Amino acid sequence: MVCGERVGIDAPVVLWTEAPFYDAYSKTHHFRTRAGRIVAEAGPRLVEGRAARGALAALAPGSDELALLRAHVTQFVIHYDVCAASRRCFEVLQDMRGLSAHFLLDVDGTIYQTCDLRETCWHATKANSRSVGVEIANIGAYPVGAQAKTLDAWYERDAQGPYAVYPPWFGETGIRTPDFTARPRHPERIRGLVHGAEFEQHDFTPEQYASLAALGTVLHETLEVPLKVPRDAAGRVRGDALSEPEFEAWSGLIGHQHITRLDLQGSTALLEPFAAAIHISF
Repeated sequence: MVCGERVGIDAPVVLWTEAPFYDAYSKTHHFRTRAGRIVAEAGPRLVEGRAARGALAALAPGSDELALLRAHVTQFVIHYDVCAASRRCFEVLQDMRGLSAHFLLDVDGTIYQTCDLRETCWHATKANSRSVGVEIANIGAYPVGAQAKTLDAWYERDAQGPYAVYPPWFGETGIRTPDFTARPRHPERIRGLVHGAEFEQHDFTPEQYASLAALGTVLHETLEVPLKVPRDAAGRVRGDALSEPEFEAWSGLIGHQHITRLDLQGSTALLEPFAAAIHISF
């Protein structure tokens, strides 16, 4: 949904007006509070419209000015959610942190859109006003060797390779595809350098790659966001934060690690696999 109009996409999309109603417009808690959980206060999880920036006029709440939205949105921010399922991600964002992202991408490839793209979601600090954000369901990346037990606890292996498991305390996963088994696209953990440290994680599922490629294509065609990622002189996807001038000038795909320096366990996407997934020469 863009400026009140539905846009076709070659992927399963569930809007915030449809069950299970992952609605970032809501100012209250979505799930019943669990004992011991930190709960965010009632209040906004986003800003409706887009604030004026530089010489760019504001995009008013409810506006249908697609051309003005195109001028505002120049970045597509890719995160992993460290939640392993989109249901849990929405609970953390909406109920526990009072934050939001435009899209949640579950392990089966289902995309949940939480609000119209004309709104400013709270997901990427200084990039919020000029970006669209997606949270991809995955337990995350960790320093190599330092926390292997975390990845071991969330994945088991059979004759077909590794697959995600959910501990009893996790409860309902919310995965829409019945009896879906979330298997990484690659059987071995993938590695990458982020802010000078080497991280590893289990790859995203083929279904996630297919939906992310479709989503990237729609953002490119509808909002004209360039399908490119920050690269170094050797052509590798950068693992450091962009300087302020670089960030201000950047239009395209971007990971959270390019926006701000994070703790070693921070949410930061490894973008190289996505470059291959979208099948476009960035």
